[in-house]
Amino acid sequence: ATGDSGFCYCVPESFKLMAFSSYIGSFTQATSTGNQAVTGVGFQPKALIFFSSLDAFLINKNDALSCFGVAVSSTKRWANCFHSDWGQTGNSSKGGFVTNKCIAGVLRFSSAVYVDADFVSMDADGFTVNNTTVDTTGSVIYFVALGGTDISVDVGSFTISGTGNKATTGVGFLPQMVLFSSVGNGVTGYFGAIENCIGGMTSTNQFVLGQMAQNALNPSNSKSIQLSTAVINNEWTAGTEDKAAYVSLDADGFTINCSANVNTPEVGYFAIKGAQFNIGKFNESTSLGNQAVTGVGFQPSLVMFLSQSKAASTSVQDTLNLMIGAAMSSSSRAVFDVEDTDNVNPSQGQNSKSATLCLEHIQATAVSNTPVLLEASDFVSMDSDGFTINASTVNVTGFEDAYIAIAQNAAVGDRILQRMMLMGVG
Repeated sequence: ATGDSGFCYCVPESFKLMAFSSYIGSFTQATSTGNQAVTGVGFQPKALIFFSSLDAFLINKNDALSCFGVAVSSTKRWANCFHSDWGQTGNSSKGGFVTNKCIAGVLRFSSAVYVDADFVSMDADGFTVNNTTVDTTGSVIYFVALGGTDISVDVGSFTISGTGNKATTGVGFLPQMVLFSSVGNGVTGYFGAIENCIGGMTSTNQFVLGQMAQNALNPSNSKSIQLSTAVINNEWTAGTEDKAAYVSLDADGFTINCSANVNTPEVGYFAIKGAQFNIGKFNESTSLGNQAVTGVGFQPSLVMFLSQSKAASTSVQDTLNLMIGAAMSSSSRAVFDVEDTDNVNPSQGQNSKSATLCLEHIQATAVSNTPVLLEASDFVSMDSDGFTINASTVNVTGFEDAYIAIAQNAAVGDRILQRMMLMGVG
């Protein structure tokens, strides 16, 4: 390696401490309760992001199920979930947000737990979860693991009460990025409707995806929204119930501005620093082949994708959609997508997942286990100012996607050099 001073040096193995590490993987939740160790990560994580459509197989399935959770320790974790059915007269739609689990799923009929798991520990080569409710078929769970010597993380929650600025403290450091999750019913737990959202912010950009579906309604009433001007947005039939946007990242936390507040919702946060972060958006190409996305500002190590599977808009859109994907390379990627169709009877909630794509968008149908694939893209490469994807199926809409790009901090090599020089190595 070469430092800023221009001379070459060799880095001993003992100094090869990774400032930032990331990994994309999956595991099948055990079909019996108790601890389950997940290995093969290659390092001890400091944070985990879980995402899943909570089905056993990598195929298209009935019902729109979603789980998005985070964990940094056995006491700091949360999970957001929803479930809307297929083929029912008077659809069944349930949602939930819990701060005592890292993986959660809710049953569409009763608001009871479908699957869930608490977090136990970060291990040398992975992590351990405690499966507290399981399905007999075993749900496939995707995860992103983040670690490294530079990384600091915190997970917590707060409530929104009233409008105006809301400062959250106690994080323990000045974050570079914060992710959020919320439900609009004002309590934690599982309840009889979908009113969920997932958002995020850096000092320069923000995004939020909101999902809404009424329970026991004929025909169905399901909506979604995607914005780059807010981090929290809970929608209901009368309009926006809760909304908040970025104000600042602070020495011990962050501040958001609440412009709407109805139900005093509990909001989960995941704060992180110690790498390069960028939040952005792009419209997918309507032509087959490679598409380069630029403007990230660095070469990412990891990119996550989130979308409501629709063209760019600032308005609430008919039909609930949510896609979450992640990629590190052309051989390391995963994605799931769900749709709950608006204004139909019987209900049409379906999902799809893939470990060979980074983006996909489906359209739910009245045919059992057979959603239509509208768009599909694999990952090609991390580039100096962004990344490249390759579309194998395209749609004339040109869906808008939000992305989260992360990379190791610059000048890590020079910090290693300085350490070597102080210790007389070189």
